[in-house]
Amino acid sequence: RAQVFTWIIGVVLFFDQVTSEAVTASVGKTLSDKYGFSREKVAYIVDSTASPMCALIPLNSWGAYIVGLLSVLTVAQPINVMIKALPFNFYCIFALLVCFIVAFKNIDIGPMKHAEKRRAQVIKASEETVEKFQKVSSPAVAIIPLVVLLICVPTFLFVTGKGSFTSGDASTAVFWGVLVATLVAFFAAKKAGLSFKESKTALMKGIIDMLPVALLLVLAFALGTICSELKVGDYVSSLTSIYLPNQIMPALVFVTGCLMAFSSGSSWGTFAIMIPIIVPMAAASGIPLNILLASMLSGAIMGDHSAIMSDSTVMASIFSGCDNINHFKTQIPYALIAAGIALVFFLIVGFLM
Repeated sequence: RAQVFTWIIGVVLFFDQVTSEAVTASVGKTLSDKYGFSREKVAYIVDSTASPMCALIPLNSWGAYIVGLLSVLTVAQPINVMIKALPFNFYCIFALLVCFIVAFKNIDIGPMKHAEKRRAQVIKASEETVEKFQKVSSPAVAIIPLVVLLICVPTFLFVTGKGSFTSGDASTAVFWGVLVATLVAFFAAKKAGLSFKESKTALMKGIIDMLPVALLLVLAFALGTICSELKVGDYVSSLTSIYLPNQIMPALVFVTGCLMAFSSGSSWGTFAIMIPIIVPMAAASGIPLNILLASMLSGAIMGDHSAIMSDSTVMASIFSGCDNINHFKTQIPYALIAAGIALVFFLIVGFLM
């Protein structure tokens, strides 16, 4: 039940990957110390809920990023395309289901079995606390801005879409939603005892931490435009149409996304490279774009989820207080199970479409 509760926390916090991993790991570590399951199991649950949920409910920076890439490629109604892709995002769906079954039945296979045996020897991760931030103790300081964010993003989607959620500007909606939530967080922290100067310091630290992500976004949009101008997608589509049947293309895109993200350790980088390829490929081959988008998203997240150097893997292990290598080893068997099931479903969809 403690493991299932940790899984539930990870599922509920779908609006931001880093927040989800940090909060879920914090809860999971406490429960693991009390109920005796390993930190590797905590890291697996944290990692297997954060990224998949962000991809399945894209009311977050993930959704804005993907819609932005589709918009650069002049895809009509990119939000609609992304929404239609969600039911076919098989890896994320099965990663969540496998994780729930593992937690509910306390299933340990491969390296995870050894991690559970040595759980008594796991050294508790030291948590560095900053004295001045200890004054803020009310959970409302964290909950209220998050609730405001969840309300504002759909609201601004509705406003920018002039009465239609699907026609709204996702990037604008996320920007204004985050801005309003940040202002609310300032006032909530002030009421709880944190000065505006301390809040500003925390805000600036967060902005600095996000600069590499912002740089990646700029380069990703540039790469998308270049690939579009060079007709890379059309070229790849012409090659695949000669040698490969359309029926296996969703599965092939899934496997390609897995290998690319696993080798690079970046799902966002994989999005930037593959979306400019699959959009013209879908147009040239007649394969529905939402199917190829779903298979690409599944592959990118599976590879990122499994890569030893990816940010999600590293953050999950750090937040959970376990060794990154151990987390990588214990998670791989479960990720491969979910990936194998997803591959079968992509083959089925390919032959049925």
